[in-house]
Amino acid sequence: MEEISLTYSYKNFTWTDILSQEAEYIRAATQERGFDDHFVQDSLTVGHLPKIESSDNCTFIILRGYTCDKDDNCTTVEDLTNKVAIFFTEKELVSIHRFPFTFLRGEKREFASVFELLIYLFKKVIASYVEPAQWQSDQIDKLEEFVFLSGRKKISLSTLYYQKQETRLSRKLLAMTKHILTQIDFPKKYDSQVEDLKDRIDFLTLQYEEVLEDASSLTNVYMSITAQKSNDVMKLLTIFSAFFLPITFIAGLYGMNFHNMPELRHPYGYYATLSLMVIVCLVIYQWFKRRKII
Repeated sequence: MEEISLTYSYKNFTWTDILSQEAEYIRAATQERGFDDHFVQDSLTVGHLPKIESSDNCTFIILRGYTCDKDDNCTTVEDLTNKVAIFFTEKELVSIHRFPFTFLRGEKREFASVFELLIYLFKKVIASYVEPAQWQSDQIDKLEEFVFLSGRKKISLSTLYYQKQETRLSRKLLAMTKHILTQIDFPKKYDSQVEDLKDRIDFLTLQYEEVLEDASSLTNVYMSITAQKSNDVMKLLTIFSAFFLPITFIAGLYGMNFHNMPELRHPYGYYATLSLMVIVCLVIYQWFKRRKII
């Protein structure tokens, strides 16, 4: 992919946004500004979790925006999200990413300070989790309706597995993002905006937790239904066996055809044997009925 570096100049600071997948290009662009080598290496590490660190010349942040398509099955952080590495001081902010986030590559916006830009970036990253949270909630509602109302008890356990994985990862990433937000020393005039961001994270975290709990509950219910279905099959087979075992015994007994068996030559022996089988079945049926087994 072609390296793209855009620089926006504002009244009090500059913003340089770098879109690239080439490590050497990113390393050169950051080292010329004197950023810590450890921070640069973290910005190049694929799948790095959200974090915040500070050095003498800048503060370094990693955020992760939700980029997984709803039709994809994502089980890892790097599949579910993409990273935005941010180096900032009061006079400069540098954002580095490999995924073309629209809020980073869109039209130029006006910002009064680096902190206002940071709040904007946090807001957009958090917003990337909103639609997936709603989609996950809708999916779990459909699965519950499918199990409890449609009368069809078979669902895809793989669907539930991937949904739980995506939800669990999203919740953890949001918690890390909130931790980063609390570590930044924003000027007091931005307190209300920062609190709004925290409230949005709390709301999304709660939504993801509800989906995760519902998915876990639905899995348990599904396993219980499956076990109950197996028990019903075994119960039916046991009842059939209880009826046919004595009948089979009687048929096998008189099927031996020994010459000294008087019933074999009795004119009503066949009908007497059939009657005995019917009587045995009726007795077994009455016993099951009295015990409320059937």
